[in-house]
Parts: sequence; structure tokens; C-alpha cells
Amino acid sequence: MALRSAVKTLVGVLFVGTTAVLLTGCGGVPSTSRVLPPATVAPVSAECTLALTHEADLNVKPLLCPNGGVNVSAWQWYEKGHVNGGPVTWSKTLALGPEATASEVQQAMCADFVNVYGTNPLTISGGELAAAYYGWGSAVLAMINAFLGQDCPTAG
Repeated sequence: MALRSAVKTLVGVLFVGTTAVLLTGCGGVPSTSRVLPPATVAPVSAECTLALTHEADLNVKPLLCPNGGVNVSAWQWYEKGHVNGGPVTWSKTLALGPEATASEVQQAMCADFVNVYGTNPLTISGGELAAAYYGWGSAVLAMINAFLGQDCPTAG
């Protein structure tokens, strides 16, 4: 019985190509963490895939898994888009990486507001997903939640 308890609490990571397999204590069922485009690194916590609920403002829920990881379905909803019939563009915010500064996040969110999302709620949700994926700190998350696209220099 003690061995079984020890195995249930064991956490390990195995990298296979660009996929990290996170072995958790969930009955021995592995959950995978793979690099989601346009990111170039794996996320800081295990992803999940949950069904989306679509809201009137075009946002979707849930953005995150119960463990705080990224809901892959939501990530795919926000990974690219277009505004006013423009070309489909990948999100710059979702591509930033774990070492992004608050200033870089702000600039990327402004670009996404203009070219990918077109609304504050969608741009903020994209930022929240990136923050969870990369493990950005509370200062960056506070800036994301206070975002107003109308304040961006390119938004006019």
C-alpha cells in the first residue's frame, strides 16, 4: 500500500520530440503538454481539452483547465484571426515566450487588438491564455486585465 501511495504522488516529465509527457498521480493516466502554435516552447503546466461555451461577445469559456493549464480548444480559438476582412494573422501575444516583459506583452496585445481580435474582451482573453501558458507573473497579468485597445498607438 505504501508503494502505491508513493507511485500516486510521483511526478515525472518525459520529452518526446516537441511533446512533453507529464506523468501525474491521476490514476496513472498521463496528460501531455505539447507546443501549441504560435508558441515555440511547451507550456508551464499540463494542458487539457475541454468543450467550449461561446459567449455573445465572441469569447469562449473555459480558457483554463482545473489545474490552471491551458484549455487547448480555447487556445486554438484565439491563436489567429482577422479584423474587418483583413488577412488571417497569428496572435503575437500567444507567440511571445516565457521571458516576455510587460512592455512586450502590451505591444503584442496592441498588435493583436488591431489585427487579430478587434475587441478588448477577446484581446484580454488571448493575454490571459498566454499568461497561463508561459507562467507570466502577477504584474503582467494585472496589465493584461487592465488592457484598453483604444489606448494603443495603432488603434487611432
